[in-house]
Amino acid sequence: NLVLIGILLAVIVAIPYRGGQRWAWWAMWILPVWAALVPIQYLIIGTAAGQPPAPPMMSGPIVAAIAAGVLLIDQQRFARPS
Repeated sequence: NLVLIGILLAVIVAIPYRGGQRWAWWAMWILPVWAALVPIQYLIIGTAAGQPPAPPMMSGPIVAAIAAGVLLIDQQRFARPS
């Protein structure tokens, strides 16, 4: 799952995102949404008794915040001309 998402997002970043295609900017929002939903899944399902929290509980929100921040900073490049 992780490898497939990584390959797909890398292809989108390498070609259409760098080319400034607006749909690619929207498609890249998959990363922060996915990174935020994984820790929520762990909160809902839980972990085994006596086990420490899973690493995505810490890294997921960090990755989501960084990815969303980068997309918001780069938003002007994808704005439609008026």
